[in-house]
Amino acid sequence: MLTTNMKKLTADLTSNEIQYLKDQRFNDNEPGSLLKDFSSLLDFIGTTGISVSKKNHLFSIKLLPSLNQLMSSPLESKLKRPQQNLSLI
Repeated sequence: MLTTNMKKLTADLTSNEIQYLKDQRFNDNEPGSLLKDFSSLLDFIGTTGISVSKKNHLFSIKLLPSLNQLMSSPLESKLKRPQQNLSLI
């Protein structure tokens, strides 16, 4: 099925676009920090999981500062209630 989906995708791309994707480097820092930050999130959650809120299944507010510090570009917050800002993580 993946091969079929890839054929459909490549059929819509020009040869230059296909070559650009083939030449693109993918690692912790390229083309951005998304892969590194996602890996940090998975490591943070671990194999046992983390606590989430009962109603909306969001990360516990207490965990957000620790998770924020693991990100490539941690958010700085001077708010008295930092969860207002850190909830964007």
